[in-house]
Amino acid sequence: RKTTPNFRAFEKYSVKVGGGALHRFNLSDCAMIKDNHIQVAGSVTNAVKMVKANLSHAHKVELECDTLDQVKEALPLGVDIIIGAHPHVIQPVTWIDDTLVIYSLGNFISAQYQDDNYNKMVGLMTSLEIHKTVKGDQSSIMISNVDNDLVFTYYKNWRNFKVVPFSGTEIGNYLPDYKTVYERYKAVVQKYDSTMSVKPLSGDSNS
Repeated sequence: RKTTPNFRAFEKYSVKVGGGALHRFNLSDCAMIKDNHIQVAGSVTNAVKMVKANLSHAHKVELECDTLDQVKEALPLGVDIIIGAHPHVIQPVTWIDDTLVIYSLGNFISAQYQDDNYNKMVGLMTSLEIHKTVKGDQSSIMISNVDNDLVFTYYKNWRNFKVVPFSGTEIGNYLPDYKTVYERYKAVVQKYDSTMSVKPLSGDSNS
């Protein structure tokens, strides 16, 4: 989500080549309201209203929340996506009415201490489709096909970092008890919504 000055096009292209989906090309593509914006505005409500007052109806609004109270405050404000502030561990993904709430994606690449649960080493990649319909001066946004891919950060001697998807064929080479770890964090993702999609282990269509 953060790119190197003058290298944005190359870095965005590398994400697509690697199989990822671009979140946005630059800051003008959508509005992301973060904790410091909320602090300056005085509340979630004020921050969202200030953004919407100065934003085209064709742009989606994403909001980063620290607490469930902030999520509840944001729901009637027409926010499209709510993402939890970063606690470094995976937390549930769910729908609240028509709003997708991703409480935390955990770490994508991490050298933090590994405990028996690998909770700082397992992250989440969430993909989704955004459909925008514009009729005159009115617009609507629909989010669909939400999918979640668990990933594991491998490294040795603080070098040679590698992000390994649980849905890939190599996970067993880097994490011997990957099946147990997968089931543990799949349950976390689906804590509030048992139907929330999590990509299955490679070769296991029933996970």
